[in-house]
Order: sequence, then C-alpha cells, then structure tokens
Amino acid sequence: MRYYEKSPHNMSSHMSFTNAVGYLKVPKTIYIVSFILVVGIIMTVVNVYQLRLMQQEHYQKTHGYASSEAVNDLGAKKRPIVWVKGRNVHSGYLDHVFAVFRRLGYAVGDENSDWDVLWHHDYPFLQDSLRSMLQNLPAHKKVNHIPGSGFYTSKVNLATSNVTAGIPPAFELPLRKEEFLAFANSHPEKYWVQKSNRHRGIQIKQIQDLNLEQDNSFVQEYIANPFLIDKRKFDIGIYTVVTSVNPLRVYIYEGDALLRFCPQDYHPFDPNNVDKYVVGDDYTPTWQMPSLSKYFTDLDMNFRESLNSYVRSVGKDPERIWSQIRETIRQVFQAKQKEIQLLIDNYKSQTNFFELSRFDFVLDEELNVYLMEANMSPNLGSGHFPPNKLLYEQVIMNMLSLVGVGTQLHGESLAVRELDVEHMMVSPKDMRVFGDKCISPLCAESCNDLVCRLCRKCLDARLAISIRQAYQEHLNRRNMRRIIPAPVFEKARPANHPTTEDRLMELWFKGKCDQDSSWCR
Repeated sequence: MRYYEKSPHNMSSHMSFTNAVGYLKVPKTIYIVSFILVVGIIMTVVNVYQLRLMQQEHYQKTHGYASSEAVNDLGAKKRPIVWVKGRNVHSGYLDHVFAVFRRLGYAVGDENSDWDVLWHHDYPFLQDSLRSMLQNLPAHKKVNHIPGSGFYTSKVNLATSNVTAGIPPAFELPLRKEEFLAFANSHPEKYWVQKSNRHRGIQIKQIQDLNLEQDNSFVQEYIANPFLIDKRKFDIGIYTVVTSVNPLRVYIYEGDALLRFCPQDYHPFDPNNVDKYVVGDDYTPTWQMPSLSKYFTDLDMNFRESLNSYVRSVGKDPERIWSQIRETIRQVFQAKQKEIQLLIDNYKSQTNFFELSRFDFVLDEELNVYLMEANMSPNLGSGHFPPNKLLYEQVIMNMLSLVGVGTQLHGESLAVRELDVEHMMVSPKDMRVFGDKCISPLCAESCNDLVCRLCRKCLDARLAISIRQAYQEHLNRRNMRRIIPAPVFEKARPANHPTTEDRLMELWFKGKCDQDSSWCR
C-alpha cells in the first residue's frame, strides 16, 4: 500500500481513499470512547473517595468511631488518636467526650491503633491485660485515670478516713460497730444513714433498723439542717483534676459547678420519703427553681454565678462556700497522697496519668460545707438534661487543655517532638527561678538548700520534667484553678507530711510568682 502526500495534485485521491477505508473515522471514534472512559474512571474514583469521606463523617458523628481502614485511607494516622473504652460506649453517655476529641482533631481508634490518649470510663488497673500494658507506656501517652484513685473515690474509704472536718463523722461496718453505738448513744439528737460503695437505697433510719453487720458499708451522720433554696435541698458538684501525684498537683474547674435539687420540698420533713433529702438521677434542675431561673435563664448566668447571686441576695457571702470547698479537697488529696504513691510507683512513667472526678458537697444553714462523695468517671452525658451539655463540654475541654491533650500543634500526635519544637513551647529559660540566689555563694558551693535545688546545676531530671509540666499546665489551664500547691496568696492548711518534691514544687511556684503576679494564683 502506498502512502499519499497531502498535496494539491493528489488531495482528491487521498480523500477518496480515506473515505473508502475509514482511515480518519476510526481514530476519532477511539478518542471519544477513550475520553469518556477516562472521565468515567475519574468520576468513579472521586465518588468513591467522597463516599468514604461521608462514611467517615457519619461514623464519627453518630458513633464516634473510625475504622482502622478509614483512618488510614484518610491520612488520619498523622492525627492524634484517642481510644475510648467502656461498656456500650456508643450508647450516648460519652457523646460529649467523643465530640470534644473530634473538635480537637483526634481520630478515634481502638486497642490495635497507636493511640495517644486512652479514655476509659471504668477503672482500668484491675484488668490484668490492661494493667500490664499501662505499666510500660511511653511517656507521651495519656490515660484518664490514676493508679490508686480509689483511695478517695471509694465511698467507704473517703467517708471513714477522718481526714477533714468537711466530712461528716462516719463509722466503717462492722469493724467500728461498737464505736458507732457509743457515739450515737451520746448524741441522740443526730440522724444517721447507712451507705456502701454502690450508693443505692440511702435512707434515714433508726439505729435499731440499721444493719450493723453489713460488710463494705458505713454509717454516717446526716446533716439535718440543710441550706434550702425554694424549700429544696441541693448539692454542689465540683469537677476536680489531678495531674501529678509526687509532686502533688490538683486543680478544680472554677468556670462553673453542677447544681442538683431534690425532687420534693424538704418540709414537712419525712425520713421515709427520700425524695425530700436524697439527690437522685431524676433531680430537679436549676432552671426549674424559681429563685435561680431568673439568673440562669433570664440573665444567662451559669450555675455557679446563679448560686452566688442568690446567696448574696439573702445576705450571705458565697466565697465562704468556695473557700471551704477548696480547703476540703486539698485535705483529702494531701491525706491520700502516700497511699496513691505506693501504687503509682509500680508504673514505668508517672507522667501518663491524670484523673477527672466530681466532688459532691451539701451546705447547712450556716453555709458550712460537707463533702458527701467523690465520683470516679462522673456523668458527662446530657441525654436526661440537655442544658447540661455546655457545662460538660466545657469541663472536658478545660481538662484536656490543662493536661496538654487539647493543645497539640496542628493536631499532631502527642509523641515526643524535636528538641527545637519542645524548647519553642517551653524552654529551660522559662523554668528558671531565684536567679539572684542561684549565683550566690550558697548555691555555687552546694545543692543542699532547697532553693539551690531549683537552680540549673542542681536541678535533677525528674524534677525538671515535673516543673516543665507545671509550666505548661499554668499556660493551658483556662478556667482550671490550682489548689495544690495552694496559690501563694491563699491561706491553706499546711500538709502534714509533704514530700521533698512537694516542697520544691511549692517553692518553684513562689519563685514564678515573684517574677510575674499571674503565677500567684
């Protein structure tokens, strides 16, 4: 076959030939078909990717869950990962936990993922497989419980410890049965309730009706003259966070508090009607209390400020409430520190653990404060009372910010970064205190003095890590208020047996206070 030149003299022959054999029509058809196929493949890939994105978003929003495959496909492995564990975690009671972590850029993983944070609704250290893993964690991983926290969240341990005047007298049964009977007989005017760690079926009873042989229970004095609002008894829930055991650092959420009112008026009093004096799951919320709704609803105040305004309106000082609450919580943790430390010493790194709990208080007519219990894994679900959503999410956000979980750079993993990045965030220069004393002959010649131990040449590595954490906590604390070490200006009762680390941490905060007054509280 000859190839024809495209020239004037043979153009007609060329056209005739191509028309006969379809030389031009065949390539044109192929091009069109190929183009359509390519476009179809591209659209299919885009649709599949968008579908995967929609599935991922659906799982995250409705279930708080992303499969390992989805996490990897979407590049989420570069994001920090939270592993949320508990019973029926997708039933709704942890929705706000999932929501806050998602907003902070976390992907949701499982035990097989390289997680950064473990949020366990239950106490994880009693499970052999989990305890073994938690004992050897890398230092950057965070767990929302502290080994030994049961020493203050166990109702029996807390109530019968006699660590503070802020806890009503209590007697463990049957161990202190005779002691209780002697005390009760000498105080016939007092009321008593029997409680256990299950905290169910609480009711005022006559002494002869109490089961004084019941194991793992206790009898506690009932505060019979409660402070009432609109004729209702109520309790105050204070969210408390422990970030370190030795040295001890404890914060409370000061942005708000949880108020819960009994379902029925207190008077006329009837010990057989627990709705008059026990705050249960079906409590009356603040916005249904006439004297508080004008603050909470009409003026858009939070729970704490609504209570403060009401207390001032009846001629009392609300600071009397909060100062007692802070001091009672301090005394509880200082008294339990040694017991907790014995357990946490079994773990490779003590920087892994933090704990959120809710301390519940009642008031008497004189605004004296009494601690009823400390709740491990307090309720953070607003399904029953939707307006509580804001409080719960603010508590979670403030707590995660405080412990450094909610402040990672660009949503990165919490894993150790380059030294330049770490120093950009907190440098050794930021941590220096008492410069004049550190260059004095006293510190130049030895490290025996406590102040000298905070100087560069005397500062040991473990204390340096604690100070670095304390520095970051101060910057990230938002509405969290440090109560241990006590703020410099606040008159707190000294701990009975503070550790050397506690004294050094308190001294370091004093040094920072001298440099900048914002560190004084």
